[in-house]
Amino acid sequence: MSKNSKIGGVIAVLVTPYHADGSVDTEGMETLCRRVANAGCNGAFVAGSTGDMALLGHRDRCAILRAARKGLGDNAQLFAGVTDFYFDGIEENTRVFADLGVDVGVLMPPLMFFKYSANEMTEWFRRAADSSPLPILLYHHMRVSTPIPLETILAVAKHPNIIGMKETSQTIDRTYEILDTIRNEDFVFLQGREAFALDSLLHGADGLLAALGCIVPEYYATLWEAFQKKDMHRVQEINAKLDRLAGIFDLMPTDKSFSYFGYALKKALMYRGWTDNATSRIPGFEPDPAFDEVLFEFLKSIDFPTA
Repeated sequence: MSKNSKIGGVIAVLVTPYHADGSVDTEGMETLCRRVANAGCNGAFVAGSTGDMALLGHRDRCAILRAARKGLGDNAQLFAGVTDFYFDGIEENTRVFADLGVDVGVLMPPLMFFKYSANEMTEWFRRAADSSPLPILLYHHMRVSTPIPLETILAVAKHPNIIGMKETSQTIDRTYEILDTIRNEDFVFLQGREAFALDSLLHGADGLLAALGCIVPEYYATLWEAFQKKDMHRVQEINAKLDRLAGIFDLMPTDKSFSYFGYALKKALMYRGWTDNATSRIPGFEPDPAFDEVLFEFLKSIDFPTA
């Protein structure tokens, strides 16, 4: 049996809901996960970069993962960010999260803002996977200082406990290069960049792991179902909706504060009536009131769902 035979499809990357005082909202997470599962997504990714992974202590991660597992039920998979700054932390995360019902641990490169050699990156992932009771999915993001090199990807693809990667890159060419490199490996590729979703699937990607899945999980579930049925007319129709919605990223003034990223997604959830606040984890974040007006006008213009 393939080591990754049950991994793939569409995985919604979730924000972390908070109460007005900044504490984690476990009921909100459970409800959001239930919506994602009911929409037909194959799973959810909790405590990733979109979900404020770096701002969540171990206790908070555990709390939202318990809630997420409950909300997803038995038929959708739970992916959890296990990244930490040291191996003891990663080992504790994978061990405890496995007991909480997590299916896949998602691991980023070490100390994201420093440079590392290909060999260092390879051994980082190997060592983490060696001790993990969870299968490990690599997570590459274009904002990290050292992209996970092809040499490392090919080396760790042979590890029995490293099942694949989430790729969020600057160019589609890197996606094509990775897919061509791992084509004969038992290694899952999940696209994390919305703009490259369809091109990646057509080139052999195993699924999508995307932040917009948090706010329109039904779009992604429909896209995946249509793609499996080879209904390309329907695929193109849904992909066009996602392309329009991806304009939300251009509205976010993340050069002023990255808090706008999660804030905008939470405001979209409020627009749908799926949450009642857009509280940020960072104290002192004060969004420009004009941003809300611009965002809501944008959502209205693209017929964003209101329920």
